[in-house]
Amino acid sequence: MRFKTEKQRRAVMAQVNQGNLRVAPAPKRNTAFYRAKALDFEKKLDWQKAFECYDLAIKNYPAHHPDSELARADLSWLEKQKAQCLVMVQQKNKKLEV
Repeated sequence: MRFKTEKQRRAVMAQVNQGNLRVAPAPKRNTAFYRAKALDFEKKLDWQKAFECYDLAIKNYPAHHPDSELARADLSWLEKQKAQCLVMVQQKNKKLEV
């Protein structure tokens, strides 16, 4: 939520603190969101952020069909991409040290 003035922000926060106004929780992100963000970061060669997004994609992977062939293949691909990003981060750090 953006406020035009500090006074407006304080007034809204006072209402929230008093319980008169509720703030909606942040939407939960799913695996598809983090996979797409990771691919975007890979295109920008930001390997650290891509690694973090792949990690979150794996952590948020839905558990409703964990034994399916498709789920295993997808998780395997995500883990492979995460490992490749880690290698790229380490190579980038080595270049910075030299």
